[in-house]
Amino acid sequence: MQSKRKPRLFWVSAIAPMVTVVDGGLFAYFGHVEKHGIQIEGTAIGRSFAIMRNYQTDGNEEMIAFGLMNIVGSFSSCYLTTGPFSKSAVNFNAGCRTAMSNIVMAVCLRLTLLFLGPLFSYTPLVALSAIIMVAMFGLIKYEEAYRFFKVDKFDFIICMAAFFGVTFISMDVGLHISLGLSLGRALLSVARPATCKLGKMPESALFRDIEQYPFSNENEISGILILEMAVTTIDIAGLEMLQELNHSLESNDIKVSIINPRTEVMEKMILSRFVEKVGKESFFLSIEDAVEACRFSMNFEPRAMSGSSGNLEGP
Repeated sequence: MQSKRKPRLFWVSAIAPMVTVVDGGLFAYFGHVEKHGIQIEGTAIGRSFAIMRNYQTDGNEEMIAFGLMNIVGSFSSCYLTTGPFSKSAVNFNAGCRTAMSNIVMAVCLRLTLLFLGPLFSYTPLVALSAIIMVAMFGLIKYEEAYRFFKVDKFDFIICMAAFFGVTFISMDVGLHISLGLSLGRALLSVARPATCKLGKMPESALFRDIEQYPFSNENEISGILILEMAVTTIDIAGLEMLQELNHSLESNDIKVSIINPRTEVMEKMILSRFVEKVGKESFFLSIEDAVEACRFSMNFEPRAMSGSSGNLEGP
């Protein structure tokens, strides 16, 4: 809401989640909260079950609720209130929908401790573990994992890495493995963006990938590289890369044309003097305008060309 009222302060709402996570991590590390029995897992567990039931959760309200329950419970020496996954899974599979289930569970637990405690003392721990495991097996989505395998093999690998890491090592290790793989994939996609060669569709002003539409590549204009700036922002490294690319192509007698960069990207190009080096005449609003300008500069007649192609650099 703050970013809508004051657009210039959009960065405040953008970095707020990161600041919260960093502050919480530093507090947990330097305060050694694990030695005091403090476990922050209720919010993550609540969101996972909310997705299954299409609920909307508020992290602030969740933390306020946990804080109030622990404050009130501390006056009567209650156990720490948190959101363990195993107990939440049992509650979920039992069909509980409201907070009234907690009251019923508390009453049943009190009666069990008062009257059935001696009987449960002879129950093997394996049997109690089996109850929890049966409840958790219902939360494993085999169809979803198979869908990952069909749609994207790398997502399936991340899913399996998280599953086996949590199952055989610990939850922290499984999450760290999946997070590392996801981060590596994101960096790989940024380092090697997708590119394609464009061709003009017959009897239209549209340009499409010639591998997807082979009939769009009827004729070519040699010595021209068209870059459609499908990026929302650019940094110094990106500007230096464009300058190196332009210098390399100019040495090979290849002309560079840039299509419709965003305002922020264009401002940085002007400040870095990239526009002066390339020339204002190399910037166009559409691919069609760039192709027609290249035809004119190379003494091509419009009727002599029924199609054209170039390279499109992805973001």
